[in-house]
Amino acid sequence: MLIAERNLVVNESGVRMPVPIRIFAPVVNEAHFLCRYEIGWPEGAWTSAAAGVDAVQALHLALQKIGVERRGLRISRSEKCARSTCWRGQNF
Repeated sequence: MLIAERNLVVNESGVRMPVPIRIFAPVVNEAHFLCRYEIGWPEGAWTSAAAGVDAVQALHLALQKIGVERRGLRISRSEKCARSTCWRGQNF
């Protein structure tokens, strides 16, 4: 079940492209909770999950992973092009 969604905008070489982020409710998976998320990069969607001992930890770790993956892609592509990510008009 989708519990949160945020639409970021990537500005790559002057072209603005939407990047939807979707977070799904944590679910029990054997002895852990998994919180699945999707990042809709222009190059293609990225789906992953974070595991925790309870639903709150799984959700917290998913949010942290989203931040790391967003920054990592921007850094890894910085040699090829100027790319920035913004939400509500502010770059981060």
